[in-house]
Amino acid sequence: MPLFMGGNTTFGNMLCLCPSHHRMFDKGTFSITDAYQLVGIPGQLVVHPKHLISPVSLKFHRENIFREPNILDGETQIPDDDVPF
Repeated sequence: MPLFMGGNTTFGNMLCLCPSHHRMFDKGTFSITDAYQLVGIPGQLVVHPKHLISPVSLKFHRENIFREPNILDGETQIPDDDVPF
């Protein structure tokens, strides 16, 4: 859960992402399943065994921030409305 939405700074609520992926994650372009599969873009999150990411935080992101792509005329389009990031 983002800090501005009441999230905390515990390790379970932290992800280490490059700046580009961080912005994409914050805008809801992609999300992460509880099994660390990426949704919205291909890939899987690599997590250190001692870094236990909270499934509650991942679920919050999927349900409140992630915006599934719209399929229009056979093309994937990500909504680009005004997001405060």
